[in-house]
Amino acid sequence: MRRSNIATLGYLLVVFASGAVVGGFANRLYMAKTVSPTVNAPPSRADLSKRYTQDMRSRLHLTDAQVAELQQIMDAPVGRCTRCTKPSRMSIFRSNGHFGR
Repeated sequence: MRRSNIATLGYLLVVFASGAVVGGFANRLYMAKTVSPTVNAPPSRADLSKRYTQDMRSRLHLTDAQVAELQQIMDAPVGRCTRCTKPSRMSIFRSNGHFGR
């Protein structure tokens, strides 16, 4: 059985059209805009502390005395960390010829 020229032409047009559709889709995927992340600086410790204090004050209805106590509790680890790391930083500065603060 021999196919007619019209059927062969139809098959060629279908193959050409499907190739054009796939090519258009591939081009769209290839040319898609890349997403660049926005770089936001992390909040400072003071900002986090302030936000946390305000949140606790509003949620728990803290008094001024309780807020002062909360601030002391939150500042205690910073003082301990400074006391622990200051001697080692001083020795590093001195060994490198810099003067410690």
